[in-house]
Amino acid sequence: MAAPKFVQLLTTLDKDEWLSFKKYVLSQYTENSDTYRIFKWLVDRKNDLEMMDDVYSLASKQFKAMSSKVFLNHLSVLYQLLERWMVND
Repeated sequence: MAAPKFVQLLTTLDKDEWLSFKKYVLSQYTENSDTYRIFKWLVDRKNDLEMMDDVYSLASKQFKAMSSKVFLNHLSVLYQLLERWMVND
């Protein structure tokens, strides 16, 4: 499975952009939301994102109760946030 577009785009962000995007995500979601928890999980692995081909198989260990469909929906939401952030930043 190829890495989702969102994960591919995250690999292009530098440190300041990561921080800015994190603030933007937090302005839309609480720290307890699943969407933010997935984002935080990706942030913690930002140095390994380029090597992640199957993000869900790795994430399923962390988010055991979440189906692949729900996980991918959260990635889609994050992708849309990233697009809006890129346009506005």
